[in-house]
Amino acid sequence: KDFFILLNLAVGGNWPGFNIDESKLPARVLVDYVRVYQKGDDTGTYNSWALDGTSKVIRHQNSRGRIDKAAKVAPYQDGNWKLVTGLAGAGVSFQSQNFPDRYLHQRNGELWLDASDGTQAFKEAATFYKRSGLSNAAANSFEAYNLPGSYIRQKDALLYVKKAGTPTTKKAATFKADAPLQGAFSTTI
Repeated sequence: KDFFILLNLAVGGNWPGFNIDESKLPARVLVDYVRVYQKGDDTGTYNSWALDGTSKVIRHQNSRGRIDKAAKVAPYQDGNWKLVTGLAGAGVSFQSQNFPDRYLHQRNGELWLDASDGTQAFKEAATFYKRSGLSNAAANSFEAYNLPGSYIRQKDALLYVKKAGTPTTKKAATFKADAPLQGAFSTTI
């Protein structure tokens, strides 16, 4: 979304002991440059991303993006991601922990892990806008940079980039950042 920055020289007020020298008016403001920062949103650290309300995390296996229970992810690095500035120059991209030269990207509606080929098409397919969660505003959903209205979502343990308009598909497209997966898991049956 577009936004605007308003730069203003305000003169006036009634602070005690503050007097305006009217002979200095009108005044000019000269601006050399304006620097805008975007909050990093977990950029720089590895996290796992769990399907909201579950123990299932985004991971890759044999280069295919999928979602599995955290305890079943082996090697555990397959489920850890660094959100970096989007390869297309906006949004974010999911960088793999154990393959740091590879990124999740959509190919024919499916999510895959591949190294960038340097093309603009790849950069756009690997970039997502981090949005408020579609089914839980305290979580996140990831809208495809090159497919507005389509989100990373799971179906039958695989990850896709598709529309999410029903309550079920919105829930399947809502994720929460969690601690990075660690080496040894143990479960009690």
